[in-house]
Amino acid sequence: MPVNQRVGLNCSMLDQATDNRIMTGQQLKALLVEAHPGLSPQLQKIAQFVLDHPGQVAVSTIADLSNRLGVQPSSFIRFSKAIGFKGFSTIQRIVKAELQSEAPTNYFDRLQPRASNTSDTIALFARLGENSLQNLPSQDDIDAAASIMASAGAIHIIGHRRAFGIASYLNYMLGQFGARVNLLAFIGGMVEARSSLIAKGDCLVAITFPTYTATALETAAKARAKGARIVAITDSLVSPIAQYADKILLTDPGTASGFRSAVGATVTAQALAVKFGELTRQN
Repeated sequence: MPVNQRVGLNCSMLDQATDNRIMTGQQLKALLVEAHPGLSPQLQKIAQFVLDHPGQVAVSTIADLSNRLGVQPSSFIRFSKAIGFKGFSTIQRIVKAELQSEAPTNYFDRLQPRASNTSDTIALFARLGENSLQNLPSQDDIDAAASIMASAGAIHIIGHRRAFGIASYLNYMLGQFGARVNLLAFIGGMVEARSSLIAKGDCLVAITFPTYTATALETAAKARAKGARIVAITDSLVSPIAQYADKILLTDPGTASGFRSAVGATVTAQALAVKFGELTRQN
């Protein structure tokens, strides 16, 4: 019996799901679990990755995923067809929709899990900040990253959503030290135009945290292909930005009430800029 029928999805429903995104994330998980034993080892690797790392599946390209898993890009097409889909992009849309449904839709929703006593808000986020300060890059990491930046023809910085403030601050500080710096912001729809300025020998500082922004990942991939070096400020060695980075600076791994601290990333950006200034100072 076909896999999709064994998990309670008849063929017509699967066709609808493929075309119209009717299938839920839970149904997809059930399908993958049921299909796994009958897949080839290479396709099993893909199925396991979709189950274990949905956030990275949602924001990565097939090329990125194939490099990460060590499989051919064509394997994702074979995988999709093996479980009844026309293409992998449909699977990604289902995964993304599931993640969006699980995440709070707005900041007010994030407040719901909090205890009714909100008088300790400052203490809660102070503890989160203190934890971030216990999880900062080492001085050796800062030195190595600043060295990459100091030897670059130009420094480009990307950080969107919560990372935008950190990216802007780093852009400001580096500018004060005389760096040729280019902030890749959404303002005026200029991200693509400004990212086209990235050239071989430049450095891109990419700042991204869960849920990782697709634009940051795409920009890093393009910068890498052009011969630029990448410094990533992120939360984990398995962050999807890590695969592009020459140097990874890890910070702010925790959250409180759905909010992630920016303390560690801000300190990291400041230390990075000051070290850049020390390396490029004219004696």
